[in-house]
Amino acid sequence: PKRPGWSWARPAVTEQVLADAERLTPPVVWLDARPDEEYAVQHVPGALSLNEDRWEELLPKFMAVWQQGTRVVVYCDSQRCDASRDVAVRLRHELQIDNVFVLQGGWNAWREAHKP
Repeated sequence: PKRPGWSWARPAVTEQVLADAERLTPPVVWLDARPDEEYAVQHVPGALSLNEDRWEELLPKFMAVWQQGTRVVVYCDSQRCDASRDVAVRLRHELQIDNVFVLQGGWNAWREAHKP
């Protein structure tokens, strides 16, 4: 039998390594897609929390700082974490924001690069 003519593919999201993300031309908004508890303990300086669990509640704070042309870097725990991808996809599709990137390696990459 033939395979169906359709398939589901995960929407494409552009990943950036930390060095490239840190060199993005401002304005840049960093978004932490991890659960609230993890964000409260530690996060990228200046990052806003925006996760799927509290999307409706947290989105207005993001929208208050976002402007057309602003680049957005979303991160979660690590390379295997899908929360950052999910938030990035929602920003692209629901809000039509094009300059959205996922931080490759997530919070773990940031923490390793910025050890005290």
